[in-house]
Amino acid sequence: MKKNFKLMSEIDYFDIDPLKFRGRGFFKKVETDKASYLKKFSYLTSKKNFNCPLCKNKHTRSFLKISKNYNILECRNCLVKFPNVDFVKNKKYAEIIYAQYSKLNHRKNMDKTKNYRFKMMTEKYNFCILENFKKSKKIKVLDYGCSNGLFLQFLITKGINCAGLEVDEASVQKLVKKKIKFYKDIEQIEDNSLDLCVLFDVLEHLTNPINDLKKIRKKLKKNGKIIMYTPNINSLSFELMGPNQNQVYPFQHTLFFGLKSINYLAKKTKLKIISNATYGLDIMDYFFMKEHLDKKKYFEKFRQFINKTQAMVDITGYGNHFRIILQK
Repeated sequence: MKKNFKLMSEIDYFDIDPLKFRGRGFFKKVETDKASYLKKFSYLTSKKNFNCPLCKNKHTRSFLKISKNYNILECRNCLVKFPNVDFVKNKKYAEIIYAQYSKLNHRKNMDKTKNYRFKMMTEKYNFCILENFKKSKKIKVLDYGCSNGLFLQFLITKGINCAGLEVDEASVQKLVKKKIKFYKDIEQIEDNSLDLCVLFDVLEHLTNPINDLKKIRKKLKKNGKIIMYTPNINSLSFELMGPNQNQVYPFQHTLFFGLKSINYLAKKTKLKIISNATYGLDIMDYFFMKEHLDKKKYFEKFRQFINKTQAMVDITGYGNHFRIILQK
């Protein structure tokens, strides 16, 4: 999926087919999910002052208004962003929010596009495994929040010793059917046993990421690594799309990170940041929104423009996804 510019060979870009990766009508599907959740769980929002769920600072301010009741706030200290929902004190929060998770349009959409996404796992494998480990066949990998196990399936074809961690029952059934090794509790894993733990689009769902990363750290060998993909809220797509950005996902995405909040997270978990870069889908997601709003088809004509312009956005650090490598 990775290619070079013809005239700028030192720059790579991802040659992604938007319609195979997301599917036409993606924006409408996400907006339908969003509207459903905003209506169903509006009772969880509050107008009271919230302490930052990451650093516990009392000073916050409004960052992005999503709806009449649902807002994203910003901590004035660590700059992490979070909704006006008390997900920290609500012990049944995950149970409430994810009860029908597998039935959401964007989850069904991922299943529909899984064959195309599986082909894209080569790039993920190269970045996470081959670029970080010389003897890849001897490492032990955990996919934390592995969902339907697509990345694990790919690792198995490469002879990698791997397992997943997943609590969503619908996803667990898929792992069982595929005969993929998985855990439901990280305490089932031996301390100091993992070379790598990956979290793909998981960090933003956690309600206590410091606690989660500390638990993962215990399971890593000396110099073991954690690789996280998570939305960058200080990105071009959030700038262009605002509350319509599909990564908002009301009530599901609890924390939104920028550079300062990532540094704070690493410091509190005693993990060293080895690298941090952005690779996004800003231009693609913006065109999905424009197709919906303008009632026109853009992707057939603008695919190359989208992919190559995205590479330029990523270089600036404003792509809508971070790729963070941490080390014990």
